[in-house]
Amino acid sequence: MLVLLLVPITLRLIALLEIYSLAMTGLMVLGTTLVIVLHFNIKWHDQLRPFALAFDRGIGFTAAMILFYIFMLGVSFALNPLFGLSQINSETSFTQLGVQILTSIPLGIFAGWFVNFGEKYSWRYYLQHRLFNLLGGVRGVLLLGVIWGLWHAPVIAMGYNYTGEPLMGVITITPFTLVIGIFYSYAVMRTGCVWPAVILHGINNSIAPMLVRFFGEPASRVYAFGIGLFGIALMGLLAAWFLKQIWAGKMKQPEYFSFKE
Repeated sequence: MLVLLLVPITLRLIALLEIYSLAMTGLMVLGTTLVIVLHFNIKWHDQLRPFALAFDRGIGFTAAMILFYIFMLGVSFALNPLFGLSQINSETSFTQLGVQILTSIPLGIFAGWFVNFGEKYSWRYYLQHRLFNLLGGVRGVLLLGVIWGLWHAPVIAMGYNYTGEPLMGVITITPFTLVIGIFYSYAVMRTGCVWPAVILHGINNSIAPMLVRFFGEPASRVYAFGIGLFGIALMGLLAAWFLKQIWAGKMKQPEYFSFKE
């Protein structure tokens, strides 16, 4: 009898969750599309700027940052087979990988706007602005990266990204988000809008799985390059330069951000 009661209740909950997910996706698509449309009207476009939504400066920088980010990820994942941590997939050629990456860039850019906007706006506009005002640039960037990593802890503990290594996965994801968060924060400060961070996040999520499939799955994703500890150390060296620019005061939060304490 209990089973007969639980089955329809469970199915109903699943249906509600699917409706909720569909509704949230629809709202993200609608909201992001609205922002894009508003860019075509000068008056409305100017009103987006205080909210870090006006993508009108740093377009060349964003393009360069995308190429730099892809190159950095590619080199990091390529070091796994080079150091004997994985084996390259012989079924896919390097040319095919290049074509896949090139075709995935538009997907990462446009699909990323819809999927990652809410997360990036919360972290890189609202929380980043608060932490910068409270702690300063460097400490604000670093603390934001730690918070972002801990926010991922529940899904990492359930096996996401670091399958079979829940505890070490949670420990590893935090320095990973701290390091890549430096790139995202720098991009927001450089351009005065959240869109470069949204795009980079989309690029990261679309290209990283391709690199894993081509360069091979390491025995442990924690003790490896890419999203592992070795990759974090490598990317950390590059992130240190960006952090130095923030430390030196060369990169600051745009004064026109409208969020007030």
